[in-house]
Amino acid sequence: MKVKSLAKAISLVALGAASSSAFAAGFQVSEQSAASLGRALAGDGAFGDSAAVLANNPAAMSLLKGRNATFHVSYVDPTIEITGTSTGSILTDQPTAFVQDSATSGAVVPSMFATFEYNDKITLGIGAYSDFGFATEYDDNFVALELADLSDIVSININPSMSYQVNDQLSLGLGVSLVYMHAEISSTRYSGAASEMIALNPATGQPVIDPSTGMPMMVPSPIPPGANIQQLEGDDVTWGWNVGALYQFNDSARIGVSYKSEVDSKLDGDVTSDINKGQAPGIPNWNQPGSVEITLPSILEVAAYLDVTENLALSASYYNIGWSSFDEIAPELEDGGYFPATPEHWNDSDRFSVGATYSADKWTFRAGVMFDESPVDDEHRTLRIPDADRTWYTLGASYEVCGNCTVDFGYAYITGDKATIEEESPLNGQTGGLIGVGTVNATLDATGNVFSAGVNFKF
Repeated sequence: MKVKSLAKAISLVALGAASSSAFAAGFQVSEQSAASLGRALAGDGAFGDSAAVLANNPAAMSLLKGRNATFHVSYVDPTIEITGTSTGSILTDQPTAFVQDSATSGAVVPSMFATFEYNDKITLGIGAYSDFGFATEYDDNFVALELADLSDIVSININPSMSYQVNDQLSLGLGVSLVYMHAEISSTRYSGAASEMIALNPATGQPVIDPSTGMPMMVPSPIPPGANIQQLEGDDVTWGWNVGALYQFNDSARIGVSYKSEVDSKLDGDVTSDINKGQAPGIPNWNQPGSVEITLPSILEVAAYLDVTENLALSASYYNIGWSSFDEIAPELEDGGYFPATPEHWNDSDRFSVGATYSADKWTFRAGVMFDESPVDDEHRTLRIPDADRTWYTLGASYEVCGNCTVDFGYAYITGDKATIEEESPLNGQTGGLIGVGTVNATLDATGNVFSAGVNFKF
């Protein structure tokens, strides 16, 4: 427990308690460097323009001389509009149309890195950044809050790394990550829900008729508007590792290959509910300690860099993200009782990016484009993580303030493909059929802007 508390404190101080918002496919965070953003992450594992390279390929630290420090901050401004209908269940009104203007909000994503050339063969480095995180939160009057209200996952990496230059062409790298994770997931009865329901005869399932009026008898709803159906909050400290290689064909061309491991975590915390309190036989108790296992995916990058002229360089990257490890969100209660799982069934996904970098005097200009494949197909897309394919269009620039200091700026406009959501509540048919929104049929339309700035020092 003391180790977890210390690691949590170090992580949060290092990144200033960063907000957990991402706008890459899945819930990957890609905003570690303003320079990288400006070229659409193309060639990240083969660049040596700042200490931030260790976040992608520790072997590429061999391109950096002396001591280097990099500080970056990005503002992610996404919009995810969701429109559709909710088909009612026993406690939900008739099919209802809804519009959620945005299922997420803006967030600040900081990062920091430092490298030290120990000798002509070995370079050491350390970074504090995030690879994964997301946050979605729906309005109080969103009719499908039973499916998803607040969903918030953040991960923070503290990543010491080392590169070893084998010869003039080949460098190898290795890193180990201390990873802090925190998650909060909740579902709520929406504020516009009916506070009463028709009384049903338990033997026949038919409405009970009030003899004085001849109309169905109404009784208070066991799930009043605004009630907390389920909430899980927990955290964990765990470990991961990364390796990389860099091969330089000559002074103008090089290729980098890097791999980040999966990160297994078991987030321990508490489950709470206003509804299921074990108050009767057959009703579980959702007010007790609980946990959920989440596996963050592996990341493979193959990066290429080429100096076309003295001023112009081209770069490209291929990424494979092992999202098939993210199969479900399945909380477990301490007493082993029933708690509904949310199936995800994600697939491994790919990214392809190309970029150009042009240098002139004290200025460097960048541009790039990236296709970012979603790991989710139409059948398994959920309100909790409403994901779709994305395309990034990026621009950036750097200015050399002095011989030992440069400032970076990057901007990305991200547009997502329109996609559909068809989701049935995992609570349907459980706990006596008293909980469940029924089925949601919706479309999502996502766009976003990312603004990034950073400063680099050489000593």
